[in-house]
Amino acid sequence: MTKAATSARLGELVDAGLLVRRPYREPGQRVRDEYVLTEAGTELMSVVWSMFEWGRRHLADDSRLRLTHLGCRADATVEIRCAEGHPVPPEELGVALRRRGTATPEPE
Repeated sequence: MTKAATSARLGELVDAGLLVRRPYREPGQRVRDEYVLTEAGTELMSVVWSMFEWGRRHLADDSRLRLTHLGCRADATVEIRCAEGHPVPPEELGVALRRRGTATPEPE
């Protein structure tokens, strides 16, 4: 990727609210920008990690890359949990319609 293309893509991610630019300066160097995930960008990472895991499992690439828990170095996975903290397997996952201004889903 060219520097111009990289800069344009980073600008788009900043405009979308996924990244924020922060200037920094290393001793003796000019001011540069670092790009840091916003809260929205951090929340989006679970989607990215899920796609990464899907590709690792289902594509013939046989990548050795793994998501890893830095604390203990064990493999990490992406999973869905309910607000009570229970793991939710795909067969138990539903979609509920919430009316604006209500805290509980509409009964079906």
